[in-house]
Amino acid sequence: MILNVALVVFWAVNAMDIQDDGVIIHDENEEPHHMRKCLTEDMDSEEETEIINHDGGQRARRENPLGDFVYLEIEVVFHVIHNGNSHKAKESDIEKQIDVMNEAMSGRKDKNGRYAVDVNFTFILREINYHDEPNIIQNCRDEAYKKFIDMTISDVTLNVFTCPDDNYLGWTRLPWRSGEGDRVNYITIHPGTLPGGSFKPFNKGMTLVHESGHWFGLYHTFHFGCGLNGDFVEDTPMEAAQNYICNYNRDTCSGDEANDPVWNFMGYTDDDCVVAFTAGQRNRMHDNVVRNRPKLLLASRRWLPTTTSTQSTTTKTTTTTI
Repeated sequence: MILNVALVVFWAVNAMDIQDDGVIIHDENEEPHHMRKCLTEDMDSEEETEIINHDGGQRARRENPLGDFVYLEIEVVFHVIHNGNSHKAKESDIEKQIDVMNEAMSGRKDKNGRYAVDVNFTFILREINYHDEPNIIQNCRDEAYKKFIDMTISDVTLNVFTCPDDNYLGWTRLPWRSGEGDRVNYITIHPGTLPGGSFKPFNKGMTLVHESGHWFGLYHTFHFGCGLNGDFVEDTPMEAAQNYICNYNRDTCSGDEANDPVWNFMGYTDDDCVVAFTAGQRNRMHDNVVRNRPKLLLASRRWLPTTTSTQSTTTKTTTTTI
């Protein structure tokens, strides 16, 4: 089943040279020291057919159901799982993460304006809940963690958990697989991926941007390789397989006119390399909000860029032990 979309970090140094500053040098065919990798389960033919049917069976351009100039303000609730002061993400780092999300979604991370569009999502930090849970923190994916989540999530906000799983940068599920009312309607990220965290070169906040893309219905850019459908977005260039190297000249699909989208948030390159979502990805995310996250849509304030948001930015912080 295609249920879990996860990013995993490996610590494997094979045939690599290390510079004086600690940067690992490798060929494009070698895996970096810390690499972004997804643990999505393999699909059988029935599951692949289900995806194709869900997505209209073609790599077609989607019209934006919300209109290109309608903005959504989406409230975010962070749940920090920690053990005393261990892995206790700071409020200031979480606030920086929200800033990173807004920069990425607005297209401002693409300094040259070459690829990015404004996704028209603005994220407001509503609440931070601190949960001192020494037992749960030992395994961020076991049954106790899932039961704990049942008590804390809401369908009208984006719920983000920080939990220090030893193997994963983050994970979530696609919206038609686990939407509103589902116990797994959330995102989990490792606190080391927050801005300034310990997971270099994935410590500038792009893991949450990537996982949010999945949460809003985006596949990896290499999802079906060079095939007809690709990632079901017409304006993302196709690529044959996952890639970890920031090489803007990489081109693995000869039938596609453009080079591989190593710059896209839904690929596997590091946080400095990725800069953009495309217009097609924006339309797909909006389409999934309308179809699969109606409670979130109703709860989110909608406004035009010519008006001024009056949404309160006061953040509530709580400390609990369940």
